[in-house]
Amino acid sequence: MSAAESTPASLAPGRILLTGPAGSGKTHAALAAIRAAATQPGPRGRGATRPDDALLILPTYAQVNHVKRRALSRWDVRGIFDRPFTTFTAAGERFLEAFRVGALPSAEERDRLMAAALLGRDPAVFRPVASAVGFRAHLLRLVKELKQTGLEGGEAREHLAAARGEVGPASRRKLDAFLEVFELYEDLLEKAGLED
Repeated sequence: MSAAESTPASLAPGRILLTGPAGSGKTHAALAAIRAAATQPGPRGRGATRPDDALLILPTYAQVNHVKRRALSRWDVRGIFDRPFTTFTAAGERFLEAFRVGALPSAEERDRLMAAALLGRDPAVFRPVASAVGFRAHLLRLVKELKQTGLEGGEAREHLAAARGEVGPASRRKLDAFLEVFELYEDLLEKAGLED
């Protein structure tokens, strides 16, 4: 639904995706819907909707803070808007925390496991830089980006293998080495009972 089509009544309970260019009224429509739901009478005189029942997901923390400031400048609702506004990443972390099977690894654990994955496979293409913390951090960022696409190791290999014919032999070697390290890193996480 575009912001121009939205009114608090049309944004009644449910999942809503507001789209539109800057200045089209997305923020106003979302805040009005949250306020309308929170001020409807409910059982025992309380609001029909608790603040935690609403979740407004924005791409960046800067946008989250902007929307909070807008809400606070219009309504005296301090404390109510701490949890409903979040980024995509934080919403994902909340979801995972609620349904987690394993524990999240710390940054140090991720680095240790990546180092072990590099030593375990030790692809010659990475040997000169495998001990560099910055290189491991870069590989971990690549792994994170790959996981955010929703592809697991085998699926990633299939998708990337399809592109192998479009790159030269040197790039193909690096791609294959990265996928070997990625799969070993995933195996090490699983053996440690961690989720990443």
